[in-house]
Amino acid sequence: MNDHRGTAVPGTEARNDSPEHPHASNRTDIPVNATPPAAPIFIHSLWRAGSTYMFHAFRRSAAGYWAYQEPVHEAVLQAGPHLEKLADVTSGHPQVMAMRHPRLDKPYFDELIQVSDAWRGRLLKRIIYDDYFGSADVAPLAHYLQALIDAARGRAVFQECRGANRIGAIKGALGGVHLYLWRNPWDQWWSFKVNDYFDAVCQMILGATPAPPEILLLRQEIGYVEFHRETIGEEFTHFQQRPVASRDSYLVFYMLWCLAMLEAQQHADLTISMDRLSESPGYRDQVGTRLAALGIEGVGFSDCMLPRAFYDKTDRAFFAAIEERAHALLLAAGHAPRTIATIARLRAELGAAPMRTGASQLKADLRRVRDAALAHRDADAERLRHLHQALDTVRAQLDQATGDIAALRAPPPPAPAEPAPPDPP
Repeated sequence: MNDHRGTAVPGTEARNDSPEHPHASNRTDIPVNATPPAAPIFIHSLWRAGSTYMFHAFRRSAAGYWAYQEPVHEAVLQAGPHLEKLADVTSGHPQVMAMRHPRLDKPYFDELIQVSDAWRGRLLKRIIYDDYFGSADVAPLAHYLQALIDAARGRAVFQECRGANRIGAIKGALGGVHLYLWRNPWDQWWSFKVNDYFDAVCQMILGATPAPPEILLLRQEIGYVEFHRETIGEEFTHFQQRPVASRDSYLVFYMLWCLAMLEAQQHADLTISMDRLSESPGYRDQVGTRLAALGIEGVGFSDCMLPRAFYDKTDRAFFAAIEERAHALLLAAGHAPRTIATIARLRAELGAAPMRTGASQLKADLRRVRDAALAHRDADAERLRHLHQALDTVRAQLDQATGDIAALRAPPPPAPAEPAPPDPP
């Protein structure tokens, strides 16, 4: 991860601060068609920011894009040679349906499957989360992505949630156009609660090695204990069975939100507020104009619609106190106060966006809360079922061992009596 400590975030001071202005982090005067048409496009974000919608917008375009959906997803690694498993990830899959993604007409990983001969064996475990902050050599990741660029049957587009803190490293290695999608962190964090996957992902990221100073301080703050195993599946199971408290959960997420935003402000060619893309036709038009200036045409957003929840005074106090903790950690890690001010300005912009608080919005909020509650109830039930199965197994083993020990300690049976001598004749 690039170091922003002690410096202003480049490109923020000269930008138009109008709520309708889509942020271009360090390029404010991009000429039309400045980027070669074939340059790959990278769509970075954290999870639950509307990135699947953006992927869908590029995939459905008639402009000839070859859109890869999360090629650095651990499911790709875990599938191994059995890529038919990836073909099962469709909009009709029960777990996918719970995500409330836009409905896709093809499997999520369809483009990746079609060119599998070009990249097979190049995605390594350490690429996915172990080097989330880009502190190690970017070559293995660049090697994998370059294979996908070369194999693309159109202009390559990457939608990925695991590169938000490697934008600068990827851009330096592969060039291309880099977009960053962001969202109100309160809604985004609540959206994580659709299941236990996203909180586990955040804990996986905290274990990245080497970790930047902000993450080292965060680990101390919440008492985080690293856990590394040979397979990602083992690590996921470990953290899914050890969820953190709500306040620590939001603290971890918000720190990752801040670090990703700082990385994007310095290295992304355009950052896009998905909340505003959902709410403002004028903002959509401006984003379209900026994309055209970057050589990206034929992508429409008229149906973008991310939900916004209503938050009362108690909710706001909950989030504000935790965000202050995160800002204090950033300062302790060496970030300048003006960097924190930049984050605060962005948060204030989000606060200025309209909040839909009518009956239909409140009904939608309640529906999402009920869905989240049921999802967590199901996850807890599954965890308890596995726990009791493990306990039953251990009890059976203990019973067997107890029986074996008792048998060893039992006195030996008495020796048989000597037969009586025969009577004399």
